[in-house]
Amino acid sequence: MTTTAILAAIAASFCPSQTQGVPAGPGLSQAVLPGALSPGDLAAAGGDLILDEPGDGRTWARGPRWKASFGAEGLTYIPFFGSDAPQNYPVVLNLSDVTIASEPLWLESRERSRLGESVTLDRGSMSEVYHVARDTVEQTFVFKELPVRGELVLEVDVQTELQMAAKDGGFTFSNALGEVRYGAATAIDAEGRSLTLLQESTASGFRIVVPADFVSQAKLPLVVDPILDTFSVTNDTRRQSDMDVAYDPANTKYQIVYSEFQSATDLDVIAISYSAILGSVLQVAAIDVSSSSWTMPRNASSYEEEQFLCVSLVGLGVGSRSVWGRTRDADTGNGSPQFQISGVGAEHVDVGGKGNEVATVYDYMVVWQETDGFNNDFDIVAQAVSGNASLTGGRRIIDGDVGDLDRFPSISKSSGQPGFAQELQEYMIVWEREVSPTNRNLRAQVIEYTGDMTGHSQFNAYTFSDSRRPDVSCWSRRNSFALERHWLVAFERQVGAAYKIFTVVAVDGSADNARSVQTMQNLDVDADHRDPHVAFNGQDFLLTYQTIESNGDYTAYLTALNVVHDDDELRTGLTLRREFLGTSEGAPGHVAIASHWDGGNSAASQEVGDAVALWLDFDSSTGDTEVGASLVEEVEISVLGAQFCEGALNSTGHAAWITARGFSWETDADIRLTCTEMPSNSFGHFLVSNVAGFVANPGGSQGNLCLQGAVGRFNRSGEIMNSGSVGSFTLFGVDPMALPSPTGPVSVQPGETWYFQCWFRDIGPSSNFSNAVEMTFD
Repeated sequence: MTTTAILAAIAASFCPSQTQGVPAGPGLSQAVLPGALSPGDLAAAGGDLILDEPGDGRTWARGPRWKASFGAEGLTYIPFFGSDAPQNYPVVLNLSDVTIASEPLWLESRERSRLGESVTLDRGSMSEVYHVARDTVEQTFVFKELPVRGELVLEVDVQTELQMAAKDGGFTFSNALGEVRYGAATAIDAEGRSLTLLQESTASGFRIVVPADFVSQAKLPLVVDPILDTFSVTNDTRRQSDMDVAYDPANTKYQIVYSEFQSATDLDVIAISYSAILGSVLQVAAIDVSSSSWTMPRNASSYEEEQFLCVSLVGLGVGSRSVWGRTRDADTGNGSPQFQISGVGAEHVDVGGKGNEVATVYDYMVVWQETDGFNNDFDIVAQAVSGNASLTGGRRIIDGDVGDLDRFPSISKSSGQPGFAQELQEYMIVWEREVSPTNRNLRAQVIEYTGDMTGHSQFNAYTFSDSRRPDVSCWSRRNSFALERHWLVAFERQVGAAYKIFTVVAVDGSADNARSVQTMQNLDVDADHRDPHVAFNGQDFLLTYQTIESNGDYTAYLTALNVVHDDDELRTGLTLRREFLGTSEGAPGHVAIASHWDGGNSAASQEVGDAVALWLDFDSSTGDTEVGASLVEEVEISVLGAQFCEGALNSTGHAAWITARGFSWETDADIRLTCTEMPSNSFGHFLVSNVAGFVANPGGSQGNLCLQGAVGRFNRSGEIMNSGSVGSFTLFGVDPMALPSPTGPVSVQPGETWYFQCWFRDIGPSSNFSNAVEMTFD
């Protein structure tokens, strides 16, 4: 029977009175919960008061409108004049001299201490005490003892680019972007007597004078306390940038890190602990809130250490940046001192953590792109880091071939899972190699958790067309006895004028069969898609990416894939078509994702885990760019087939989409076919053949038939269904031992590949088809 005759027979035999069964929902294996942490939630958390001691000899504090350091030089107050400010405008206030009754008071060098939200700089007979609050810094000079009584004069030196002026008994420091207000000073003694004080400008700053009669009667300690505040004049928009997320299973916490512009030359990195169980932010801490610029934060967790390592590029400008890091205890939130990992010339850093419970000094592996000035090329370099924030062993040159332009490395978020042998704790590193200015391919290398590459050869992950910006998952394997492990690599590839997201399944030493995500989705095949990031959650691979819409917006989506096995190759099929995460209005965004398995899951159960997906949200009305997060619920069942062929748009304006899912066809006959995005209340059924093909508009249909040969129809009792109000239905219990054919039921033989598609009624007398899915029965 010809294909046209088959379609005519399908149409002729279809009668509503013959339909049986009930409509079924799409049965998606993931459920995304948008707004689990909205951009506003994270921005509010990150805007809280943060105090930090990064190991540079200072205490740093940060509020939403300012940040400040307290150290040997005194107080450095940095107002926030908006993320678009061209630079920082610090105001350095140094108490340089004190006289009492015209005699100098000896001031010792500052000894710093901190209690709660107060920082003390002890100068001997007096102390500078700073009380920090969310919006202000209160500077107090505390005189514990005085050698004599008389007029007390405090000389404060000021260093700043801002214009200083007297105002309301105090001073302002301002420019066109905003101003810092140094309020009127007040003297207060131990009995509560107070007096507003005279402040006057000097050549080097200003002085504060406490009259002799007040000093002579004061009961010590005597306190002088002005207050600093920031007022932004033109622009107080706050822009967040690159972000990442990692998971610690012992404490069931995610750590979300992101960078935020204090100014164009100063980016801070903030860490937020989030509980997926409680659905709330637990703690906000600093990775860096100093005046250094930290960009591109990436983080991973160590299963054995129960901690996170966040790494970042520090410095301004290509060629001048280096990699620094900082660990945070997943339970207490305590951070290590900041420490340097690389020399200058680093770009595009990433990090993975060891995933099992065996104690070792190789807790993390950091990888970055490094400029080789001698050979005028780029190398890929790695460095092991221990949980005590020190470097372990020497740096490893992953690819140092002369003349190669190797860039944008990505490393697995985890080296493996608990319960697996130590020798199986391995990362995959994937990077982009420029073949020509318009052509790039992908290279890959498996590296052991110690950094050893013996027995592992570098290989091509993908060599066709212009492929770039790869991201790689941790390895997937269903049980500790199976020999095969594989990683999923996601990347951008230029197809025509636009970029698409492709995935390829890689094993140690080889990779093949790249597949277009947009082709499998049968969605937005002509749009531009960027920035893929992938995680493995114990069963499926979760992929986030951005689509550049026709109006210039960047929309973040999540999809889910599973590896489909057959005798010859590993392929990917979609279990989730796509879910909307958020939109960045008219400005490039960024996405990231991590799952429970990215931190090592339960050694006993190896159960499927939740995941957290991140995206950037730019609000064009306010100019703010903020990070949002969504929780991805557990996966229930696995995909058994890979989508192919393009379905035509139907009357809904979308193309219908098919999935084949189940547990394992060898051990369980519960194979289910689902078709979604059909017109509501449409009748339809599934088709099957062991031959793929393509025929446009067969038998007068509006769709494309993707099958050829002996096409069978699932039109037996209970198999003809109605899409109902949701526009979808599911056929349960597909039996591979009794697939329909024109001559009767047939049994699938091991090694055969069969193809499935959905046919359905569209508007009026017309009909349409979904895309198709292929299954190989091993």
